[in-house]
Amino acid sequence: MVRTSSCAWRRFALLALAWLFLWVGGVGTATAAPALLNNDDLSEVTGRDGISIVVHLEVNTSDTSSDTAGARFTRSFMVNGTTTYATAQGLRGVVDLVGLTVDVKARGGLNDGSYIDIGLPGVVAANQFGFRSFGVQTDAQAAVPAEQNFGGVLLHGLATQTGHFLMWAK
Repeated sequence: MVRTSSCAWRRFALLALAWLFLWVGGVGTATAAPALLNNDDLSEVTGRDGISIVVHLEVNTSDTSSDTAGARFTRSFMVNGTTTYATAQGLRGVVDLVGLTVDVKARGGLNDGSYIDIGLPGVVAANQFGFRSFGVQTDAQAAVPAEQNFGGVLLHGLATQTGHFLMWAK
């Protein structure tokens, strides 16, 4: 077995570090200065514009004391002269949306213009995201009773998707 002293390793490391600094310094001096472009040159430049959005949403993740804890959504309806509320109760969880895009694109056809292209998120990840109970009742503030609970919706898992939502003026 060959033994080397720690002094030799230090010299080797210092030489390697010095070579790295010289190489990086040489690369930095080899770059060209910015050049002015006229309109003809700029018209030949192509690129991709738009916005890419990543969303991490946490709703009432610290409030897990009961199935009805958390936010509620209510919508009122008039049924036979009585105000009735559809109530989704216990909204909480975590959802991540990755790869949501927004672009404006040229539209060809009869009336040229542009449209908004919203790319659906490529990855959707949910961790116990949804509401725990759903009911129809006459009191908007009351908890949904267990015997009137129509169930809940909980999303837990990972999904991938493709697609676009297009919007334009008429």
